[in-house]
Amino acid sequence: MLAYNKPMQSVVEKLSEKINYLKPREIEGIFAILLEKPGISNNKLVRITGLPKETLRDFKSAISFLLKTAEDDSIYISDEYVEKLRLDNPRPYEWRLLRLNNETTTKQLKEIRKKYKLKPNRDLDQFFATERTSVAKALLLDKKGLLDNTRVALLGDD
Repeated sequence: MLAYNKPMQSVVEKLSEKINYLKPREIEGIFAILLEKPGISNNKLVRITGLPKETLRDFKSAISFLLKTAEDDSIYISDEYVEKLRLDNPRPYEWRLLRLNNETTTKQLKEIRKKYKLKPNRDLDQFFATERTSVAKALLLDKKGLLDNTRVALLGDD
């Protein structure tokens, strides 16, 4: 269960049903951005999230009752809802994989890989992911809560 009160939970659940290709955590993350950066432009929101313009257009349409009307493409949550959303404390979402890093784990993975001396098969157009990318993928899964009570096997990175 997400850590916010009933009003926010209800809004996120309704939006998640209406825009079923956005996960509840992504919706919460968009709200966190809108509260942190009032007046953000559509293009800047696309750059931050990496979501398609159409997806964000659908999101804006679905939350139109929360928004102030603006002449330009800036997005402002109306004063009435800003405080309600702040009280719900929406958590930021990690939109970008490579911002995540753990040097210790990256070094450990590099040492493990040295033991096996694997080489990509260029006839199959294979490439190895970097240690940093592999670790970032695992850290992203952890941030999204997908590693609880699980073990990780790296398949396809080497």
